[in-house]
Amino acid sequence: MVIWDLKGQKLDTLDTYLMSTYSAKISPCGRFVVATGQVTDIKVMEVCFTKTGEYKQVTKAYDLTGHSSGIYDVAFDVDTSHVATISKDGTWKLYHTKVNYVIGESPHVLETGTYTQTANAPCIALSPNAEVLAVSVDGSRSQPSPLVLY
Repeated sequence: MVIWDLKGQKLDTLDTYLMSTYSAKISPCGRFVVATGQVTDIKVMEVCFTKTGEYKQVTKAYDLTGHSSGIYDVAFDVDTSHVATISKDGTWKLYHTKVNYVIGESPHVLETGTYTQTANAPCIALSPNAEVLAVSVDGSRSQPSPLVLY
């Protein structure tokens, strides 16, 4: 995964160790980046800047664990206090991520649900307040994608 600034300058290149990458996302605040793929957990990385706004480094913030197969997609709520994931194992998870990871606190799963798998990879979305989670499956161009709200 390559991290760029808005001026087109490459800040960092990260090896995600995913074998195949399914998606990559940036949190709404721009502080966190994630990539999903064939592994069962997600490493949430923090993009760090100095107080003067200069790029410093990308460091691991925390892991999202609990799926038993690769993860297709991930979504953040507006303040990054919740993250939703959807996996090849037929489940989605909603995590509480407003934790002090610097002192070793870990996110925890608030909800787990299932979805009906199809031939196409699903997508997940999370409302800004984390009160509604949507799963889109079977996204063929010939028909609209079914959307399931939880």
